[in-house]
Amino acid sequence: MRVLCGMIAVGITVSGCDKKDAPAASGALSAAETELLQRLPAGNQIVFGGSYAKLQDFMQRTALGRMSRDAAEEVGGKTMVAWMQCISNIQSLRFAGGLRFGDAGAELRMITAGAGVDDFRQCATKAGLTAAVDPDGKFLRVEVPAQGESLAQGFLAIGERELYQRGAIRPGAGMSAASAPRAELEADIAGTRQSNATGDASTLIAKVDRSKTAWFAGVATPIAKGLGEIYGSLDVGNGVALDVIVQFADRQLQTQIEDNLDQVKKHADEAPNKAMKQLVDNISARRVGDRTRFTLKVTDEQLDALMQMSGGMFGGM
Repeated sequence: MRVLCGMIAVGITVSGCDKKDAPAASGALSAAETELLQRLPAGNQIVFGGSYAKLQDFMQRTALGRMSRDAAEEVGGKTMVAWMQCISNIQSLRFAGGLRFGDAGAELRMITAGAGVDDFRQCATKAGLTAAVDPDGKFLRVEVPAQGESLAQGFLAIGERELYQRGAIRPGAGMSAASAPRAELEADIAGTRQSNATGDASTLIAKVDRSKTAWFAGVATPIAKGLGEIYGSLDVGNGVALDVIVQFADRQLQTQIEDNLDQVKKHADEAPNKAMKQLVDNISARRVGDRTRFTLKVTDEQLDALMQMSGGMFGGM
């Protein structure tokens, strides 16, 4: 994915804009959205949500998806691919999650709605994974293969066909990921119904088009100094469409990025092939005050061409 992200970064161009260029906004949270977000533990720098099945369907039927399956198989073998595919077939599956960043790494909390412990257990069994359910039927532990080792993933039932999970990504030698045990997950949920769907958080989420496949909103400062609020959406259908608003606390950084990217845009005709040139042409950035709106549209055909062009380079994602 690093290669694709690099191509996106060098393709952004900058121009002026007015209010009519603002992305569509879904407005106030619905009762169902509020309920789901209130179940998510608070303290997140970024929250996100969307349709898991729709996102996974795209990843399975496109060139980008084929690359992802190859990468998953390299890490966890065919059982990992089968596990992911089975979950993606649960068409009613929705998700809401949060990211919290700290000196020790990043913590991901996520709630899925539309599937219960038994649904996930059946997927694990079908994929040939070891799965165990606690006697009360409220916690599932799945042993997922990861580069020759076994990584435990825990899922806690928190409502009718609702599951909660938390994992931590720790940087370092080889980077590691760990899933939280049941007691910690229960402690998380005991302290919920807090601030994810209220106050400043709900105001920012209201600006996002939440009808898309996936959406996100929060503060990017923990990720990169000089940035402030960030929100946007990802939609899949015939390709991928990204629409992101980034606030720059460092206006000098904003200008520097704009100047550099504008130079790249001027040399789009020098791209090695038509697919790369189309990618550059399809990315735009429009500035309003301290915020810049980035948009990207790539069709399935263009994605296929980019994958074929890149070949083995994508193996390092």
